[in-house]
Amino acid sequence: MRTRNTQRTSHAAIALLAILLVSVGASADVLDARFYQIDFMQGADTLIDSDWGTLVLEFDGAPDFQYLNLVVDGMWRIQNIPVWSLQGPSAVNQMSFNFPLGTPAGVDVPMLVYSAELTAEPLFTAPGGVTTDAFVEPRSVTIGGLGGPVGPLPPATPLIGWIPVRWSFNDGFNDYNQDVGVDECVPGAFSNSLSWLDAINPALSIPEGLKSVEGLKEPTGWVPPAVDDFGDPIPGTGGTGVDAWQGKGAALAGYVTTRYFDISQADSIFDELDDDQDVELWGDHHAAVVSGMVQHADGTYTIYVTHDTKQGEDGGTVTEPITYNPTTGDVTGGAPGFFSGSPLRGFVVECPVEPTETTYTFSQIDFEQGADTVMDSDWGTLALTFEGTPDFQFVNLSVDGIWVIQDVCVYSFEGPGTMQTQLLNFPLGNPPGMDVMSINYAASLTPAPLGAPPADPPIFGLVTGRAVTVGGLDGPIGYIPPPFPITGWLPDRWSDNYEFASHNQEVGVDECVPGAFSNSLQSLDEQNDHIDIPADKKSVEGLKGPTGFTSPTTGSDGKPTPGTGGTGVNAWQGKRDSVKQWVTTRYFDISKIDNVFDEIDDDQDVELWGHHHAAMVVGMMKHPNGKYSIQVAHDTKQGQKGGTAIETITYDPATGAVEGGSPGFFSGSMLRGFVVECPRPPGTVGDANGDGVVDVFDIDAFVLAITNPELFELLYPDADISLCDTNGDGVVDVFDIDSFVELIVGGGH
Repeated sequence: MRTRNTQRTSHAAIALLAILLVSVGASADVLDARFYQIDFMQGADTLIDSDWGTLVLEFDGAPDFQYLNLVVDGMWRIQNIPVWSLQGPSAVNQMSFNFPLGTPAGVDVPMLVYSAELTAEPLFTAPGGVTTDAFVEPRSVTIGGLGGPVGPLPPATPLIGWIPVRWSFNDGFNDYNQDVGVDECVPGAFSNSLSWLDAINPALSIPEGLKSVEGLKEPTGWVPPAVDDFGDPIPGTGGTGVDAWQGKGAALAGYVTTRYFDISQADSIFDELDDDQDVELWGDHHAAVVSGMVQHADGTYTIYVTHDTKQGEDGGTVTEPITYNPTTGDVTGGAPGFFSGSPLRGFVVECPVEPTETTYTFSQIDFEQGADTVMDSDWGTLALTFEGTPDFQFVNLSVDGIWVIQDVCVYSFEGPGTMQTQLLNFPLGNPPGMDVMSINYAASLTPAPLGAPPADPPIFGLVTGRAVTVGGLDGPIGYIPPPFPITGWLPDRWSDNYEFASHNQEVGVDECVPGAFSNSLQSLDEQNDHIDIPADKKSVEGLKGPTGFTSPTTGSDGKPTPGTGGTGVNAWQGKRDSVKQWVTTRYFDISKIDNVFDEIDDDQDVELWGHHHAAMVVGMMKHPNGKYSIQVAHDTKQGQKGGTAIETITYDPATGAVEGGSPGFFSGSMLRGFVVECPRPPGTVGDANGDGVVDVFDIDAFVLAITNPELFELLYPDADISLCDTNGDGVVDVFDIDSFVELIVGGGH
């Protein structure tokens, strides 16, 4: 290990001044900016004091692209690179950007002068205004391990982007980006991707030995690097061949399909990312996970790679953008491992194998709930993957001799003949804090209820971890009670909105309420062509204002803290007012649960209002014993990928509490009620009282709209006063009377 010269190390004596200087004053969104000069520690290709600089940027996340521009010593080095908030729009984000320092290789750069901006729109000229002096620290980089040593290192070039015309991102890879050893880029990239893919697909359950760095070395044909006289590995002397993906594909054929795309097929990768497949970029001598990709109007690409740039040491895991020009076939703005001027080989894509028979996959829930976090909880989850049928099916499960799922009725929300997955939660039987690695279980899925535990002998089942974050309604979720067995039976009455399940979205921390409303309104809008709700009235972001959503606070790790944000229990009222032109909104207390069947039968959308969580209702059943099964569609992994799920809870009106629960609707907790949205029918001008019909019952409301609009709004909160503008002149006044009378006499026509 080398040390910097005394000029560089003396900077520590004025660290306080450095803290004051290193900031980007041009944008309030930037929290911290740090500059580095790269030392490439690459064995025979080592280059100390290279001409490559790195900016490590910390910034507040945003729901849309931001554009980074950087001028260093008078030269525009980073130009309109689109920056996506991969750690979430409500979190503190960090990303690295590489640029030319403008000095010959071998020259130590202790300081630089810069101006930078992070803006909502691209800039047409370089950032101007105030410049800032910043210290430059060394950044030790070791990368590679694909197809031999990296070779001579080319000079850095500016990083240039523009407005995206197409893009796709797989958020959450930062949580799985691992430190790896020297020349381990290939097993490392595969391990990062497969760990992420396994986490977002509960039914996948890849064995640890097939998704760890160590476990992937043999299938990829990895060979260890040679060592020097001190016993340290020499970069570029080990690694894998360029066909390593084939061995990995064969080893994991039972879990994922593996495909290779030549770099000329880059456009196809957008579809793969959109489908939540994992993707690795295959460079000249380095491989990394692709977290996202952007195509610009000029045909060039920005590719965001997530990898370890400090192989064999801690602290090198980063996400960095590179730019690629398909006309030349070369990288134009690089990053360690994907150097400016070097070619890209292609992409490796993994996709979960679709099961063809019923499978039972088990996990133990880690509730990541801020102050209420419970790791290794006593809650278990069964991911039931099955082929849909036209009729009900009944699932039963015994765990270690206890009947924990009893004749729960399963409806095929994705249609008959389609393989689909639903989640059911049950008691594992362990005390909280005890890691459960395996269970002995017996399970069955039958066309009729059993009335008894499964008769088959128990078999061995592996248990993996399931990270869960829910909530955002009226404060933190609080104490997490133990789970109860979940019970069902052949229903006396049922209703479903199965087509609504396809709109279940991933949301941020504490966003259950705007998320549930967005899911429902998008479903309702799709099913009713005439209402045409504007996008900003039915998106998660657009619904935050009307629902009174407040963002959660951030912890010391820069991530939002669950339970510190969200909405109040009356959030549905603000939403009602914001969309009343298109839908009516009503609230049903939980005591009126039977009325909700009629609403679902009429294709209205429904949200379940729990104690501290809300979710879209996609189905409901009533059993002969008076209990109810409610199927909810929601995101159980707020702020991360892979948490959208359909889960069943059971509710006992005799106790007023949930019996068999799910994350957010816990066993023993109370349910508040339901929020129901109904589309306004076409041709409702004159519907003064908001009941969807134009008749004599609108007269009192119409008179009030003309004479006292403030009282009208108070007495008819679901009505839209603009519908009293019956003559279409844009004003509600006495000149509407004649046309209103004509509507009443003509029955609304």
